[in-house]
Amino acid sequence: MSMTRSPDAPVPPDQAQHARQCLTTEHFVLQNARAATIQEANQRADLFLTSVSSATIALSFVAQMGRPFVLFATCILVLRRYHSRAWAAAEESLPARFLGDNGNSES
Repeated sequence: MSMTRSPDAPVPPDQAQHARQCLTTEHFVLQNARAATIQEANQRADLFLTSVSSATIALSFVAQMGRPFVLFATCILVLRRYHSRAWAAAEESLPARFLGDNGNSES
């Protein structure tokens, strides 16, 4: 007796119901994953635009002052240089798994 079913044979109701439940669950999981991805992308874009607009407003206020703008710009450049050096030192001293290598580094 063969376990395969011919394409023309009717599907038993319990198997059809089980298949419907599996497909519905899979569809629901995929919809949730899609929604979470879209939400994360929107949050990142919102954070970026908020940072850019607030920095632009702060820069415009400082630029109206004249001489304090030079001090402000110098501080920003010094902090940026320090941050880039600190990040380079962290990359050298920390294991790669902390920096996004998913733990595939040789220790």
